[in-house]
Amino acid sequence: MGQNYNLGNYAQTTGTKLKSEDGLRDLTVQIGELWNISGDFMSTEPFAVKNISEDNVTLSVRLYGMTEFIETVFYPGWNIELVCEVKAAPAGIIQGGRL
Repeated sequence: MGQNYNLGNYAQTTGTKLKSEDGLRDLTVQIGELWNISGDFMSTEPFAVKNISEDNVTLSVRLYGMTEFIETVFYPGWNIELVCEVKAAPAGIIQGGRL
């Protein structure tokens, strides 16, 4: 039987691992679902954002657990924010993914 992980017990995400508070139960993060995002996108489940361009991209997003949108910078590659909604994403630059 596999180990069940409560993501609330993890202090931070670094690289491709969720670091546990005690350091004994680190969990490798892997994406099991990936899709392209352009324009407005909303999900009932949180997802990670990947910027597939070589430039920083500023997006208006609603983070998991928030009710308001914020503008934030997404760097090339995977970003640590958990997002539920994206507004006006440029085509061919942003992907979403989740476990």
